[in-house]
Amino acid sequence: MNVVKDIQSFIQLIHSREEVIVFPIGVEGQQLLDFLRYTNFLHRVCCIAALKVEGNNTEQRCIHEVPVIPFENLVHFRETAVFIIVAPTPYHEKFNETFMLFGFKTIAFIGEELQTQIRDSLQRMASSGQIMMWFMHHFDEKITAMERRIEEQNEVCRVNTKAFSEYRNAFLGKEVVIVANGPTLNYYKPIPDAIHIGVNYGWKHKKIPFNYFFACDGNGSRMTNSKVEEGFYRVQSKIFVGKYLARWNLNWLGYYEKINFSSSNIASFYINVEEFGQYIYQDICSHPLMLFGSCVFQAIHFALFTYPKKIYLVGCDVADIGHFYDKKDVKPAKLNLRFIKTGYARVKMFARFYYPDTEIISINPVGLRGLFKDVYTEEYQTALSKEKSYHQKRG
Repeated sequence: MNVVKDIQSFIQLIHSREEVIVFPIGVEGQQLLDFLRYTNFLHRVCCIAALKVEGNNTEQRCIHEVPVIPFENLVHFRETAVFIIVAPTPYHEKFNETFMLFGFKTIAFIGEELQTQIRDSLQRMASSGQIMMWFMHHFDEKITAMERRIEEQNEVCRVNTKAFSEYRNAFLGKEVVIVANGPTLNYYKPIPDAIHIGVNYGWKHKKIPFNYFFACDGNGSRMTNSKVEEGFYRVQSKIFVGKYLARWNLNWLGYYEKINFSSSNIASFYINVEEFGQYIYQDICSHPLMLFGSCVFQAIHFALFTYPKKIYLVGCDVADIGHFYDKKDVKPAKLNLRFIKTGYARVKMFARFYYPDTEIISINPVGLRGLFKDVYTEEYQTALSKEKSYHQKRG
């Protein structure tokens, strides 16, 4: 059993993985979260684990603006995240067994010595005024952010209502397929009569009858390359182009596709960038759509708004393994997997609460294994068997 006994080792631990999840129990757990908050290390934590999440607004539950997610929604973190457990020593064995039962591979406990050091550090920060200064600084930031959100609300409502109002509950009883661009897309055959929603460079997959597209994170080299003979400007289906409120000035999130915004098949909408878009609102006409580090989430948010019978996730590989298309054409961007995986966990909670009649199904899941209902195509299983056989012969 891995027990962390001093602050230096603890800081090294939370920097050792991109995905850090904390399971806090009682006073000791709250003190650890406070320590991370006031020392500005809390941003290293993806989410806070819980045995279950109470309350009516379950999909929005947060502690110190870090989302709280039940164990059952963290299965896709089992092999990659470090789970830090803060609990009295007599409970360590019990929680270790519980985490092992859930399949978590890397578990660390906060020892009594470290708990004492954290408590002493908090007392010093309180007596020196450091905690008060932290609150004053962040209070200022929050008031400013609140004022800006109030100023922007009318614009968000106007733009998003124009884009989405006709789609509220529009696909009741139907099947929707969210088509992302992971390599497993090559093993998908279009589901007959389903509504297909693609993202970004998905137009290159000619065999899928796309009904809608979402675009939000393209750049000049991706869509305006002289070697590309066609792009969104030739797509005839409805295209929703996400944009960010001017105050963000996010040069790294601009969209430079050659799109004629006066065209009848093009509509703009606003995306939520606050806290990396972690809050999900049911009414996408009145609020910006979720972000979570990927354009796929806006497509999912839209699909849920239409309230279909089933949502299939295709090519949502959630892994740094490139795209379905030729890698020479476009260099894959490194994904922020910790935000993306947290986003899918929040989507599951949100959908269960607001859209309980909608079933979400992962087709050939890679990074999402176990989170939704998993379905594997025969073509994908055959390809995996051939790859396994090849490596066995090589080995």
